[in-house]
Amino acid sequence: MNFWVNDRVLANWTQDEFWYPATITEVEGERFYVEFDDGDKEWITSDRLMSINIEVGARVYAKWQAGEEYYPGKITEKNGEDIYVVYDDGDEEWTTISFVRVTL
Repeated sequence: MNFWVNDRVLANWTQDEFWYPATITEVEGERFYVEFDDGDKEWITSDRLMSINIEVGARVYAKWQAGEEYYPGKITEKNGEDIYVVYDDGDEEWTTISFVRVTL
């Protein structure tokens, strides 16, 4: 898959096993500089990038009410980057892809 500056992606952050929403801000050969939605930034390679296309039914970890902690749940509705998450504990809310992380 080809990636370009300003592409929205899921990127695998070097500090853990999760994939987070990000935007590519620079490209140097086979390296991509990404700015994660939470403000972190780093250079990564294409094997740590994938499409941000998170579909209905996907398992995610989302920040309840945009807080600090991630909680497991499932996307049950989607409208662009707005998603409806039903959490494993029964809570549910509309949020955005900016507040989720995923595992492969």
